Parts: sequence; C-alpha cells; structure tokens
Amino acid sequence: EDPESGRSDLWLMEPARGVTTRFTFDPDNDFYPIWSPDGETVAFATMRNGQTDIYQKQASGSADAESLSTMTGAELPNDWSRDGRHILYVTIGQGTSRDIWSISLPEKERRAVIAGEFPEVQPKLSPNGRWIAYASNESGRWEVYVQAFPGPGGKWQVSNQGGTEPYWRGDGQELYYLAPDRQLMAVEVRTEANFDVGVPVSLFTA
Repeated sequence: EDPESGRSDLWLMEPARGVTTRFTFDPDNDFYPIWSPDGETVAFATMRNGQTDIYQKQASGSADAESLSTMTGAELPNDWSRDGRHILYVTIGQGTSRDIWSISLPEKERRAVIAGEFPEVQPKLSPNGRWIAYASNESGRWEVYVQAFPGPGGKWQVSNQGGTEPYWRGDGQELYYLAPDRQLMAVEVRTEANFDVGVPVSLFTA
C-alpha cells in the first residue's frame, strides 16, 4: 500500500534474487491475490468500476487484467482448484452477509456453492477437488466444516471447540485450522470414496 495515496497494488517477489516487481498499475485498489495451480496467472480482487470484483492477469504481465466476475457487492477470491477449473470466492452483500461462490473456467460461469442463513467464509478445496472446507458461525461460534463439492452431499463439522482458517495438507489426508486460543489444530480425514473425520489434536500455539 502506498502510504501517501493509500492505494494498494499487487507486487511480485522473487525470493531467490530478492527482486520485487510491481504487478498492477490501476488507480483503484487491488488486493486478495491467489495463484493459479500452474503459476501462470494471478486472480485478485479489485475496486475498479466502483465495486469490488474479481480479475485475473498473466503472471508474466504480458497482457492486461481480465474481468472474471462482476456482481453487486464485494467478491473476494480465496482458492483455486488444482485442475485450474474452479475459483472459490466469498461474496459480501449478496442476500446473507457472506456466502461462498465458484467461477468455472474457462466459461466464467458463476454459481452459489454455500449460501445459507449464516456467514460462510474462508473456503478451501481438497487436493482431489471433491470437498470444500470452510468456516461458519451457524452454531453460535465459528467452526470449521467440510461439505461435498460441487454438491449435493453431506456436511461434517471438523472442529470441536471453535475454529477458523482451514487448510488442507498436500495429500488431502489432514486438515489444519486455527482454534480460538491460537492453537494450530490438525485432524486426520479421509477424502476418497466418502468423507470421514478424526479427532482434532493441538500442534502448537500460532
């Protein structure tokens, strides 16, 4: 973020060389970047045209940013499926306070994935693309849940004493999340034929 203008742009950093390169140049704010699985594209939220929408741009910077989704209210990208076919994002101001939607690529088709009575946020797809982990406060406190993707299917509560910020292990056989007391929790899961969840255990204080 520019301390003088207050405007935020996206930058790319090469850790090996310690080089940073400005990636977006629009006069409006750009934020919430996520990488495509092949590392060739970055999707991000932008406040162009007076609302917060989702754009994508080639990481090489060789082409202009391209609009992926424009809806009334804010749209914040959260995850990109490993096959490159789906971007998960959270909407703010679409009926309920926060819902989870997906964009199918390359068609740019949008659909509501989890749009219940309560806020649903922080969606993460399992490595095999069959399950979506997310946080919701439908029980009266924030907990982590898993639901079939793209659905229909069942829903399982993963955390047992509160939780947010779910993240899948690379092989999809374990879920991590943050408990209210800042403990990083881990729980074994099965994600092949059906979903099955074990008992959460604490790893360390975050």
